[in-house]
Amino acid sequence: PTSERDDRFMMVPLLFHLVFLVPRLGAATGSISSATSRPLRTIRAHPPTRPRIERIVRPAAARRPLRRRATEPAASLVEEGMTGGGEKKAAEGGVLLIDHLNFNHEKGRHDLLKAFYFDVLGLSPDPRKAENIEKGKKTLWANAGIHQFHLPEAPRAQTLEGSITLAYPGLDEVTKRLEQAPAVLRDSEFSWGVRLAEYGEVQQEQQRQQQQLAVTDPWGTQFYLKSDPEAEDPRGKQKGEPSAALAATDFTFHVPRGANIDGIARFYQKVLGFKVREQGRRQGEVVLEASPLQTLTFREVAEERDVKHEELGEDDEGRPINNGAHLSLYVSDLRSAYHAADELGVVFVNHRFKRLAYSLEESIDQCMFRLLDIVDPEDPERKPILRLEHEVRSVVNSDGTKYKSCPFYDIPK
Repeated sequence: PTSERDDRFMMVPLLFHLVFLVPRLGAATGSISSATSRPLRTIRAHPPTRPRIERIVRPAAARRPLRRRATEPAASLVEEGMTGGGEKKAAEGGVLLIDHLNFNHEKGRHDLLKAFYFDVLGLSPDPRKAENIEKGKKTLWANAGIHQFHLPEAPRAQTLEGSITLAYPGLDEVTKRLEQAPAVLRDSEFSWGVRLAEYGEVQQEQQRQQQQLAVTDPWGTQFYLKSDPEAEDPRGKQKGEPSAALAATDFTFHVPRGANIDGIARFYQKVLGFKVREQGRRQGEVVLEASPLQTLTFREVAEERDVKHEELGEDDEGRPINNGAHLSLYVSDLRSAYHAADELGVVFVNHRFKRLAYSLEESIDQCMFRLLDIVDPEDPERKPILRLEHEVRSVVNSDGTKYKSCPFYDIPK
C-alpha cells in the first residue's frame, strides 16, 4: 500500500514476527507469494479513537438498536453552535447513510473485479447486476451489508485518492482469503500486509485487538480491513446473499496540503447535516459522521501536489459530465438539502447519468440531486476547496412511499 505521512511502513522486528504475526496469520507466507508478486508487509499507523475489544457476535437476524459513539467536535465549531444544541443548527437535510461509492474499473477486466471484491474481500454480488456478471462486461455492484460499490467500466480504472475501511466479524477468514488470493491478481497492483496502531508501551494482546489489514486493489486503491463485530447497520441491507464484510465504515478522501479543513466541515454540516466527530485528532484532518457507525474523512496529503477527484468533460451534445468517483448518500429531508446546496450555488447536473434534476421539483420527482463543488459557506467568493461529486438521495418518493433502491428495511422516523 502507498505510504503517507501518518501511515508509514516500518519493519517489525523479527522477534515480533515470531511471537505475534506467525501465530496470528499462520505460516502461510509461501502461499502469499504464490498468489501475488508482493510479500506480506507490516504497517504502523496512528491509533483509532477507542480500543477494540473482543465482543460476542450477535445473530444477524436479531436487529439491535443503532448505537451511537461518542463525538468530539472541534472547539471552534462548538463555539459557533454548529454541532447541535446551539444557537445555529446544521441543515435540516439530515444525512442518514452513505450507501455506495461509484468508481471505474478497467474495461474487459471482470476477472480482476470478481477475484478482488468477491473472492478476496468476500463481498456479495448484487443480483440486480447478475446479467452483467454472466456476460463478463459492464457495471458490477459489490455489497457489504447495507453498503455497496458501483463499479462501472471505463478505458482505464480509477485509483481512489484516499482509502476505504471495511469491517468484519474477525480477520481470520479474510486473512485466509488473502493468503489464497486468485493467481489472476499476481500481475496487478494487488498487495496486502498488516497495519498496526502506534501505542508506545502496550501489551501484545491489545495490539492484536487493534490490528488491521492493509490491502491494495488491482489498480492501486487502498483498503483497510478491521475487526468490529458490531459494525453492521441494523437498519437494512443491500439485496442478495449476505457478505463476509459487515459494512463500509469509513471513506477517506485526500485534500491538497493547506486546504480549508474547517470550511469542509462547515459545508457538510450546513448542506447535508453531518456532525463533526473528531476534528483536531490529527492536524489537517476532519472526520464527519454519516451515521453512528460510519464516517467520512478528509485528510491533507503530506506533500505539495494537486489532488483531484473529478474528471470533467462534455458529452456528444456539449453538456457537462463528470467521470470521476462519486458518493451516494441518503438524507431525511431532500428539499432542505437542495435549498442549502442551491443557496451556495453547488447543485450539479451530470449528463453521464440518466436521472437529471435541474430544479427542486425535478429533484423531488427523481428522488435525488447532485452536487460537485465543496465550498466554505463563510467564503463570499464560494471558491471550491475541492470537487467531489455526491448523489444526494431521498428515502421516499414524492408520494411518501419508500424509494425502490433505498436499502433501509423501513422509512426512518
